[in-house]
Amino acid sequence: MLVKKEIIRTGKHTYLDEAGQPKVLDATPEMIRYWHDQGKAMLTAGLSIPIPLEHNAAAKPMTSTEKAANRLLNNAGFVSDFEIGKVKDEKGQETDALFGMHDIHDPNLAKKLPHTIKWVSPWISSFVDGAGRAWNGVITHSALTTRPRISSQLPFPDMGAALSLAAKAK
Repeated sequence: MLVKKEIIRTGKHTYLDEAGQPKVLDATPEMIRYWHDQGKAMLTAGLSIPIPLEHNAAAKPMTSTEKAANRLLNNAGFVSDFEIGKVKDEKGQETDALFGMHDIHDPNLAKKLPHTIKWVSPWISSFVDGAGRAWNGVITHSALTTRPRISSQLPFPDMGAALSLAAKAK
C-alpha cells in the first residue's frame, strides 16, 4: 500500500543522538530541497530507501541484490518517491515539509497505520554506494516508529485518506 507521509518540516528539531545526547537539527527550506533532490537522485540511481521497523543503523539505501536480501523481518517496505508540500506549524503558519511515498508491503502492518504506528523518523547519514558515488547527509531510511526523533510531524493519515492520496500520486 502506498501512503504519503510527512518525513520532516522546516524548523529546529531537538532530538537525542545515538549516545543519548541532545542535539538540534535546523531543517531549513534549503535542507528540505536538498533531501528531496538527493532522495530522488538516489532512487534514479537504482538505490532503495528502506522503511524499517524502528531505527536500524544497518538499514541504508541498497542495490537490487542487497534489497532482495533485506526483505526480512525488520523491513516494512521502501520509499518510492519524495515531494515537497506545505504544512502548518505550531503557530498556524505555512512551512515547507518533505513527504515520502511509503510503500508498505505487509497488509497487516499497513492496517496499524495510523492507530498503533503514527510516525516515521528519518535517518540522515552519509555513505558511498556500490558504484563509488558519495551520498552526503541524505535520508537513508524512514523508520516506522512510535517515538519519532523529529516529533513535529503529521501522523499517518487514516486508511481512507491514505488510499485517496496514493491514488492521486499514481
